[in-house]
Amino acid sequence: MSLELSVFVILWLASLTASIVGTLLLVGRRSMVCEGISHAMLPGIAIAFWFVGTQYSPWLWVSAAIGGVLMVVLTAGVANTRRVDPDAALGIVFSAMFSIGVLFIARALAGTSFHAECAIEGNATLAALDRVEFAGRDLGPRAMWSLLVALALVIGATIAAYKEMKLMLFDKLLARRFNYRPRLLEAIWMSAVSLVTVIAFEVAGAVLIVGLMIAPAAAASLCTDRLGRLFWVAAAIATVASITGMFLALRLDISPAGPTASSAGLLFVVAMIFAPNQGWIARSIRESRARRQIASDLVADTRRRLGLRSTASETKPLSAEESQRVAERLGWTIQQVRRATATRSRR
Repeated sequence: MSLELSVFVILWLASLTASIVGTLLLVGRRSMVCEGISHAMLPGIAIAFWFVGTQYSPWLWVSAAIGGVLMVVLTAGVANTRRVDPDAALGIVFSAMFSIGVLFIARALAGTSFHAECAIEGNATLAALDRVEFAGRDLGPRAMWSLLVALALVIGATIAAYKEMKLMLFDKLLARRFNYRPRLLEAIWMSAVSLVTVIAFEVAGAVLIVGLMIAPAAAASLCTDRLGRLFWVAAAIATVASITGMFLALRLDISPAGPTASSAGLLFVVAMIFAPNQGWIARSIRESRARRQIASDLVADTRRRLGLRSTASETKPLSAEESQRVAERLGWTIQQVRRATATRSRR
């Protein structure tokens, strides 16, 4: 497997896995949680690197997970004071932890291979260079196998608890009445988010992983309102973003995570404009039709009130005098009245 192909596979697996957990976050209205977890992991990873001296140690994963748990605990503690909103508590905690991590990297890890840029943006190329060898054979990048395991676990957990998870996302009270244990499901769900965030950290960093999680899911939500289809559409958008991002990275000679996140954001803009139901064009057409319908009904009602036409002849065009009377009653121009009448006659 060539280096370019290895980088693309790592990037695609990271985007695909992130899109699945991002879909659950988006539907559950918890999109900012991945932002908090990804930023809160930074001090844990930096401290672990300071002790072990390598960024490929599993202790970095453990320390990152501890950072994520600490963020959740501190956020809950600040929110429980009831002096600030939960969203504000999340923003306060994760920004504070992230700034501590950046300061620690700048001061304690200066001159090492661990620097703030890689922690913020990640580097899939460097991840592809860390290979797994067994019996003298190259089995591919370690990050690829880690992401494959994470993808399998996320898909397996989603399929196994799909009905229960769906009910918990849309109606926690009903899920509790059916004894589905929504708190346990939410713990599993947040564990999956933490796992994906930790594993994809070296590929997309603490900032771009948020884009890989939320942008494909947000674009997919504009294209469909069914949860099952939402997963497939988000995965397809993540795949297209990975291909586009890798192509741009090769042309521009840069790390592919940034172009991939940018491509996902661009696809969201495209979906926001051209989506069949929720897109700007479709909504504009519906609103225009609704306005024309309201204007037509309003003109027809005014005609009846003025005794100008019977119900059976409402579709016939008005004379100039009748149009003038309707326009005066409604405060419109004659052209507006005629357009409304023409709309009704075409029905």
